[in-house]
Amino acid sequence: MSRSKPERLVITIGGLHGTGKSTYARALAEAFGLKHVSAGGAFRRLAESFGLTLQELTEKAAGDRGIDEKVDGMVREEALKGGVVVDGMISAWMAENAHVK
Repeated sequence: MSRSKPERLVITIGGLHGTGKSTYARALAEAFGLKHVSAGGAFRRLAESFGLTLQELTEKAAGDRGIDEKVDGMVREEALKGGVVVDGMISAWMAENAHVK
């Protein structure tokens, strides 16, 4: 499929763990020539930057709201650039000024 990249388009896909969010997000990103941004991927990068395992960061996040805020900020920063498909548990809530359809 040959399509030009919609520069400001932001598609969000939300859902519980293991429901196929990333699978659909990757497919949409490829089909429309968009960048795929994953909240789970941001969480994994953050764990790596802290030198923690995913389990360790998950436990730390349970008592530190700042961890989730950091991940949200990483995802929002990419979404604000436009031209992305974002997947995460609550990704649509983070899409400021969205025209939800």
